[in-house]
Amino acid sequence: MTRNSPAIDQAESFLKKQIEDGSWNPGDLLPSISSLAKTANVSPVSMWKAVHRLSESGELEVMHGQGTRIKGNQEISIVIDSTQKGWQGLRDRIHKDILCGKYTQGMMLPSLKELQGNYGVSYQTVKKALDCLTSEGILELRYRRYFIVHFIRRPTQLSIVLIGWSHPKLQMQARTPWGQDFMRYCEQQCSRMGFELRVLEYSDASGELQITDSTGTVSNDIPIDASIMGYLLWGESPNELYRSILSRLEKSKKPIAVLQEGSILNITDYIKKNPQIQLFSIATSSTAAKHVATFLLQSGHTNIAYFSPFHKSEWSKTRLSGLNEIYSRFGAPVETFALDKYTDNFSYYKFIKSPEHFFEMHTEIFEKQAVPSIITDAFLSYKNQFIRNVQHNVIRKCMIPLYRNALARSNSTAWVCANDFTALCAMEFLRENNPKSKVAVVGFDDTFDAFHHGLTSYNFNIQATVQVMISYVVNPTSLPSNKRSVAFEIEGMLVERKTTYKNPN
Repeated sequence: MTRNSPAIDQAESFLKKQIEDGSWNPGDLLPSISSLAKTANVSPVSMWKAVHRLSESGELEVMHGQGTRIKGNQEISIVIDSTQKGWQGLRDRIHKDILCGKYTQGMMLPSLKELQGNYGVSYQTVKKALDCLTSEGILELRYRRYFIVHFIRRPTQLSIVLIGWSHPKLQMQARTPWGQDFMRYCEQQCSRMGFELRVLEYSDASGELQITDSTGTVSNDIPIDASIMGYLLWGESPNELYRSILSRLEKSKKPIAVLQEGSILNITDYIKKNPQIQLFSIATSSTAAKHVATFLLQSGHTNIAYFSPFHKSEWSKTRLSGLNEIYSRFGAPVETFALDKYTDNFSYYKFIKSPEHFFEMHTEIFEKQAVPSIITDAFLSYKNQFIRNVQHNVIRKCMIPLYRNALARSNSTAWVCANDFTALCAMEFLRENNPKSKVAVVGFDDTFDAFHHGLTSYNFNIQATVQVMISYVVNPTSLPSNKRSVAFEIEGMLVERKTTYKNPN
């Protein structure tokens, strides 16, 4: 079986997805090859080759006679300098690395010799530092060689506050698969590091800033107390709301990690005024689109088309700009099939009010008729999925004329879509209307649906971004000083699956 075998690629994609979703954490041992092969529906030989491929790329570590474990991401590992010297300083550095998640609970530490090289100190310094941590109950010595990490329960529960924008009729975590991934990674990373994640949603209620906590309590205040390590500020919203939140957080004197998602935030004055604020970016630059364009050109696709129902958004225009920048060098402009808005009278949230009213009306009926709460809760659990289905149906209906137009008059051999859902709609349309045509399809976001349907998609590396943001909140010096004056963005990667191919023409 060759290295480029589809079965090996399928096995590799399965392993990567488990790692990215947080099903396996750094230091975890993988199940047996036969068990993995059965779960991924491939042969043990294909799974074995996929494991060794990821071992070569540094994502897995094959330990002969002991199994295979997940390696930590060295690019985002946290190194914290200490003002103390000698073994006391090393003790503090290792302890902070434990608190920041570099070494997780139950994980076997590297050998003394490896730690000596990692921290650039003598063998005796490492030994004294680890002996001290062992005497404090943070580490445990076993088999005379390795130390096992143990956390001491903190006397007070420290927390990190995530503040995200929410339209009054749509909860933050229900907005998009991308948003769900971001929330899940925040919860996983905070849990791994022993912090409580407190989620607040903010919205503009008749010109006034409105804060809603996880219990549904509404107020105009943001909690500021000693148990809070810092704040994560996330969400696409008018800049005025961001600025209002930042004004209130300034008095906390705590680190604030601000995520700009898809569009540039005009908060430079706040960053200059408050050194505790650090800007992080996802999908704001044209880098992702340039990667996609380069890949398609190398695959022989000299004519491509771009599809977007979100072209009023800055991020959609940026992706088109990135595609054009690469293709214009070869005199091949990208054909564009995009909508500034779905229909002439379309408002994105207009279609949410009707299902919201439907659920509110039936909830009142349930209360009047004393319907058991277990039935009411089950009914309401479908609300967010129902709203998403309404949105998707609207997008699908508005995009079909563009797909038809492209199929009728375009010579493009590859369709690049603004996000995964638009790409999946394109795949469905091509399958139903032109099953014999061979058109490559590429999306952005690399959601679970993209993985499930074999869609080639660009992964923005949300998990790594979350880890760096939380690491900054826990310890601002974890971010290199040369990165502090600009928005910090971790580069993602294009995940190639079965919807792209080499074009022989």
